[in-house]
Amino acid sequence: MDVLAVYQPEANQGWGKLVGLAIAAGLAYLAIAAHKEWRRRTGRDKVVETPDAAVAGEDRPGWLRTLFDKSPLAPYLPQDVSEEPPPAPSGGGEQQGTGGFIASAMFVPTIQEVLKANRVNVDVTGVTTGPTATRFAIEVPPSVRVQTITKLLPDLQVALRTERVRLQVPIPGKNAIGIEVPNPQRSWVEWKRVLPALTTELAIPLGADMDWTIHAPDLAKMPHLLVGGATGGGKSAFLKASITAFTRNSPSAVQLMLIDPKRVEFGRYRTLPNLWAPVVFGSEHAAEAFEQLVAEMDDRYARMAEVGASNIDEYNARTSDPNRKMFRLVAICDELADVMLVDKAGVETNVVRLGQLARAAGIHLVLATQRPSVDVITGLIKANFPARLAFLVSSQADSRVILDQNGAETLAGSGDALFLGAGTSTLIRVQVPWVADEEASDTEHAALATLIQAHIKPAPATASQGFHTTGVRAMDVQAPTPADPPRRAKRDPDLELLLKVAHHVVTTGSGSTSSVQRALGIGYNKAAKMMERLEAMDVVGEVPSEGNLPRDVHYEEEHLDAVLAMVERKARSGM
Repeated sequence: MDVLAVYQPEANQGWGKLVGLAIAAGLAYLAIAAHKEWRRRTGRDKVVETPDAAVAGEDRPGWLRTLFDKSPLAPYLPQDVSEEPPPAPSGGGEQQGTGGFIASAMFVPTIQEVLKANRVNVDVTGVTTGPTATRFAIEVPPSVRVQTITKLLPDLQVALRTERVRLQVPIPGKNAIGIEVPNPQRSWVEWKRVLPALTTELAIPLGADMDWTIHAPDLAKMPHLLVGGATGGGKSAFLKASITAFTRNSPSAVQLMLIDPKRVEFGRYRTLPNLWAPVVFGSEHAAEAFEQLVAEMDDRYARMAEVGASNIDEYNARTSDPNRKMFRLVAICDELADVMLVDKAGVETNVVRLGQLARAAGIHLVLATQRPSVDVITGLIKANFPARLAFLVSSQADSRVILDQNGAETLAGSGDALFLGAGTSTLIRVQVPWVADEEASDTEHAALATLIQAHIKPAPATASQGFHTTGVRAMDVQAPTPADPPRRAKRDPDLELLLKVAHHVVTTGSGSTSSVQRALGIGYNKAAKMMERLEAMDVVGEVPSEGNLPRDVHYEEEHLDAVLAMVERKARSGM
């Protein structure tokens, strides 16, 4: 017994060493396995798929996945990005990609750290992964002021290592603030995903929002759209998608007027069957195009007055002749700033008038600019364009010019945009769809095939209308029905002044150029030019050869209405 008593401590000490070694080995195994799982979930290690489920199970223990996914520490641990992500919600149809899951894995602890460090006791309660950004929802209790969180935007930008952090206050329908962070990997919105949502003739393909819901509002209800953003923001991709969407319709339903002051964007659309006029190139011709739109609007209102209709739908319902029915006309201008440089006052007047009156006549405008300044987008233009789409801009001032609020300066570019609908102040963040050249060509070919199959004569205007027609290819498609009535000639920019001059000389009975100059407050050269045109129309006689005598007036005041009608008719015919 004494011997056993002497050796008992040594035996216990040996067993203790063995137990300690076993515990240390188990902890080391656990640490190594957890480290591997952490790297796998954060995307640092690629997962090698093995066909043997047993081998995969040994490489990745189930209890470790349970520890990461179901333990109380799960909200603070990275989500699994090695597995296939869940399908996109509400009609997305395709998988969103892993960019948002990586973002949520990396950014949730960082966001909570910043908030806790600044004594803001709130938690991230939801994560929504969109095509371009991931939104982290933060519920704000009554005891926490919203301004306390919004003031932390610079701290969040530094902690998240990006300046493209946007705060959404509040998230629509929730008592929460959204922190939107760009995804490390962008998910593109494909055209085939947007196409089923284009259910109306003038559906605008805005793309997918943060919940992967496709937005395609009706341009007829907007009724005009103002687009702004810096170079590289995605305006060209949006205009391409919009034109592709409009060309799904036949020319008898929707026609386009494309205005390209920069001469680089719309050249490929010269042969579209939906063109109302040849593609307009150059700033000077673009300014004339807005004059033509105003003339078309006035002509439509005159036709609607004949049948007692107040809008295009009533007119088409009351008109039995299919050749006299009106189509929807969409004018798309790629760069408004270049047009404003030519004739700011005239272009602004025409754009404002179209914005106020063109909706009932079935004419809609989509104006885009990469210079969203107050010199280009004036207050009158903004007042008549309640629907706006802003891409990435360089400053908060530019964002406020387009949207009347900040936010566009924090976008990620390449199609990431904020949409402000008519009659609302809530911004919707969307990723505009990408239309491949093959998909655009397929749509154009389908429109052409529909046109030929229906034996409809294409609608592009002729060169006599005064537009730039270089490269316009005529289509040899004959219509079995009577041809459409000829269009009006290009609106004369001096027509209104010419009628005033004719009114003055007939009512006063004096064909004096100086009298016209003083009465109408115009320059002498302009007054002389107007008198020469009236001479060509036989309203006044030639300049007397004897001294500075006035011209003879060939009509009395009692014939004033007939004279004005004759002058207007001859001016529109190009005289």
